[in-house]
Amino acid sequence: MYNRLNLVCTGIIAFALLFPLHANSLALEEDTITFSIQEVSFMISGTSNVRDWEIETDAMKGTITGGPAFSDPEAYMEHPEAWFNQVELTISNKTLDSGISAMNSTMHQTLNSEEHPQLTYVLDEVEYVWGDAEPMELTFLVHGTATAAGNEHRFSEEIIIKKLGENRYEVSSEMKLNMTDFDIEPPTFMRGALQTGDAMNIAFRIVLTSE
Repeated sequence: MYNRLNLVCTGIIAFALLFPLHANSLALEEDTITFSIQEVSFMISGTSNVRDWEIETDAMKGTITGGPAFSDPEAYMEHPEAWFNQVELTISNKTLDSGISAMNSTMHQTLNSEEHPQLTYVLDEVEYVWGDAEPMELTFLVHGTATAAGNEHRFSEEIIIKKLGENRYEVSSEMKLNMTDFDIEPPTFMRGALQTGDAMNIAFRIVLTSE
């Protein structure tokens, strides 16, 4: 009788300990929010031995789904995994424009646009989040993988997300990468008279709306 009672008590205690964890894991999987990209400003800039250069686009496609944290930011500040379920972004190379036709042509050759017509980005992990939950202005440390010219590069960056209004969010970031991170040789122009540097500055601003 004692052994049976002890077994029952042990089972109740185990259930009580495990259920909150199970319930929490379910909560993190539910309440998926689908975002649509409404506005895009994306710029890649760098230097050369002659002049600075910029490449811009306002076109981006992708799949962005958020987790329950967007419905209750303050409750999920300690749960970075609850913010995004999936982020996959693509930019068509043909939308990239420097304003100089010769530079655009060289850029497409450098990116091997015929074989690899897109730049892509996939979010791998949200490591940390901090800032103000209300009004919402948060900084995220994220890890992701970008692909250019068919070559992948995994890197970390900080992104800032602000709530602009009901169901509207602004996502922005600025980071430094190198062309050689993607095994891309910095291009030259005018038969080598103009040589670009390896370093690139990438800045973007995206406005999202949630459904």
